[in-house]
Amino acid sequence: MHCIWAENIVFFKPIPRYLGSFAFWEYVLDSSPHCISGSGSDDREKLLATALGFLGTYARLIQRRSDFNIALRHGLLASFTRKDGYEDGRIAAQLSFEDFSLFIASFDALPSCTISTRWRFGELVLGPLNFHSVLYLRRWHLNRYEGRYAAYFQRFFPVVLFMFALFSVALSAMQVILGAKQLWETENKELKRTLGVFIWFATEAIAWSVAFGAVFVVWWIGISGSEAWKRHRLQKRMRKKVEGSGMP
Repeated sequence: MHCIWAENIVFFKPIPRYLGSFAFWEYVLDSSPHCISGSGSDDREKLLATALGFLGTYARLIQRRSDFNIALRHGLLASFTRKDGYEDGRIAAQLSFEDFSLFIASFDALPSCTISTRWRFGELVLGPLNFHSVLYLRRWHLNRYEGRYAAYFQRFFPVVLFMFALFSVALSAMQVILGAKQLWETENKELKRTLGVFIWFATEAIAWSVAFGAVFVVWWIGISGSEAWKRHRLQKRMRKKVEGSGMP
């Protein structure tokens, strides 16, 4: 949810403390064989590209002293502040704007090949991400945020429209079949042949509507079941961690 906006709200993640640690960068940039999360150099390269891209966004976000003060005020640079020092009721910053500029300037104008693909597009809109998460992540949404009732009911509109279209096609096809049956006893062979085509086409329309509806229901059940199963596994894993740590 970093550099993502919805309606009139922009989401930013604060810079974690380890990204300002020399030991972290020494460990990640070390080319000697070692493992991160037990997977080897691929995970190291992925972590490095993500970290470089994340800090690259802050190199573009904080370019003036006013940007730096706003970031401090909203806690985005909390990892660079002292918890025990106060000046005029404010938390005293460990780093000045000049010192932070020297640190973040190293991550400005990085080549695209060195950063993760996520950070090559700047700010993203939450709505399209929620829409594409159904196709690529098999989830109903990436992160649900509704600040108004219109946004809450808007996510049900595609489903209602899809079902309305299916029922409209099926009912219209039924009317065509009934109308063609009433004229079936005609002596005009050409008209009777045309009515046969209408009946066949209407029957196919009903069959395809039922098929699309069934696929949609199965797809909906699959995504909902997958989300519920992932949530259950996460809760089970967190429960084991809590029990293993001895926390009450």
